Amino acid sequence: MSIPATAKTAADAIVIGGGVHGCFTALHLARLGADVVLLEQDRIGRHASGVNAGSIHHIPRIHFELPLAERALAAWQRMAEIVGDDCGFRQVGYLKLIETEAEMAAADAAMARVRRHCAIAETRLDREALRDLEPGLSGTLLGGIWAPGCGYASPARTMEALRRQMHAAGVTVLEDVRVGTARRDRNTWVCRTDDREWAAPLLLNCAGAWGGAVSAALGEPLALRMAALMMTVTARTAPLLNSVIGLHGKRLSIKQVANGTVLIGGGYQGTVLPEFRETRLDTAALGYNLGLAQAVLPGLAGAMALRCWAGIEGIAPDHAAYIGPSLIHEGLWHCFGFSTHGFYLGPVVGPLLADAIHSGTVPDPIKPFALDRPSLDRAATDRPMASAQS
Repeated sequence: MSIPATAKTAADAIVIGGGVHGCFTALHLARLGADVVLLEQDRIGRHASGVNAGSIHHIPRIHFELPLAERALAAWQRMAEIVGDDCGFRQVGYLKLIETEAEMAAADAAMARVRRHCAIAETRLDREALRDLEPGLSGTLLGGIWAPGCGYASPARTMEALRRQMHAAGVTVLEDVRVGTARRDRNTWVCRTDDREWAAPLLLNCAGAWGGAVSAALGEPLALRMAALMMTVTARTAPLLNSVIGLHGKRLSIKQVANGTVLIGGGYQGTVLPEFRETRLDTAALGYNLGLAQAVLPGLAGAMALRCWAGIEGIAPDHAAYIGPSLIHEGLWHCFGFSTHGFYLGPVVGPLLADAIHSGTVPDPIKPFALDRPSLDRAATDRPMASAQS
């Protein structure tokens, strides 16, 4: 990319990564008066942030994430105020479907966990109430857990709104720019790109699936694996579904958006080709995903699959993000590894992180995501957990 001769080489903060968290953090730092440079190796929102399914709902099993999820739901309801666009947010509710009595018991335990850690409203539905809410669902389902405050948004529209707001706030956004090296020089971080050095006292690693590689290059390795999470979108169909739905005992996510297309996912994985920053689809896994979706929502049998794709996501050992200051370097902060939960948390994590950097005090909601949290040690010996959201 050609950089204008007038571009700044010094700033107050350098953000590596133009996903939803890098953009929200850069935006709010700029609104706090900082001179911010954002460096993105591809395009803004090119990977997980701009190509996910846009689900806006909580993940009950990660208890310390629930207070952030509660804040995020409130933030999405006022996105027009935050970024000048509602980003396609629709509060249609989230319905977790249940097939067996054993799953109902597990779902009740998950509801109790949600009640202990946040105020997100959930209601248990029996078979009759489920059919009243979503009559197109399979009659074999036993019930569900209904969270009316949840919904979905448009990732592409969100990233474009962030681009506009960063420009208005004075953030220097550079795309197709790869950071070759980053080093600490006295009290300044220096990042070398293809033809320029950028210097700032603050460096933020918001590199998404590449966040682990960045942290390792900075001498602070943080465990992260890349995953190619697959999605399918159908052609426009007659109305089949109102709410966002998932399945308690299996990996599934279905939503029908305003234009009539249906998005189907659930965390099924293809293959990441890291050297090309691309993915390869697993057609067998996609076929299983679509068959499961049709079994739950029989009306999908008449829908045509229009396109399948995969976004590249970073998965942490305990499926929670790394958020907070470096344990070894002054002026370095990390914010990556959201493990499929990142899109809906962006509007709250970005401002909280910007406030923490500005004030020097880490706020309570992001303290549990510290780089040395106990759940990381436990996850190292636990069986890997399945991805929970698409």
